[in-house]
Amino acid sequence: MAETSFGPSVKWLNLAEAKKATHFLMIQSDLDFASAAFEEAARLPRDRLPARETDLAAEARALVDEVAVSKGVMRVDSTPIYANFLTISALFEAGVISYARCFNSNLRSALKVDDFGGSLALRKPMHAWMMRVRNKHVGHSDLKLERSRIGVSLIVDPHFGPRPSVMFPSFVVRRGPPSPEKLAEMAQHCRAVRTEYVDARLMAILRETRERLLRMPAEQIAEWPSLDDALENLTADMNYDGI
Repeated sequence: MAETSFGPSVKWLNLAEAKKATHFLMIQSDLDFASAAFEEAARLPRDRLPARETDLAAEARALVDEVAVSKGVMRVDSTPIYANFLTISALFEAGVISYARCFNSNLRSALKVDDFGGSLALRKPMHAWMMRVRNKHVGHSDLKLERSRIGVSLIVDPHFGPRPSVMFPSFVVRRGPPSPEKLAEMAQHCRAVRTEYVDARLMAILRETRERLLRMPAEQIAEWPSLDDALENLTADMNYDGI
């Protein structure tokens, strides 16, 4: 049961307009999450790892290579390693996913970039770039930002002469997060979409909802279930067990 209590006088507004409003509330939440993730990723320092940590990373990589060698592949990763690399990468990718699903019509009322007007119209290129990042490099793998090469060397066999080695050296490049400046720009973009587009749409829906409520008998509204009843067990199945 939800911990918040509104009291019996607050009724559950289960009209079509109200459901649309809840969609925009969730979009606000996604945009807030995305902007916060980008801001935190931009804020975190990217200092070079101290020598000891670098040595530990090298030792860990050597263990991975040792396992790979046993399978005939000698792998070298060129992913940039610095302080907070994993955290910054995770925040960046989570923010991109959260932003992009605001435009997914399969989930709920979706935002439409064609509705970006006024000063928000100038942000269409940023939106298009963020969606490309999501579609090609975060939600799906694209070889433009993830590449690998594999090689082979010849060794001299005393009986057969030059022959391909049983080892295949490989080189793997994985994408890293954008610069702090770009991340800050992405956070600003999310805030602008929220304040200049989503907030206005939500207020328009709420005004329309109230106009409809004013035309309804107060007695009818009084008979509706309370919002507390609607919140009963609302979060009971909000876990990953049923997925």
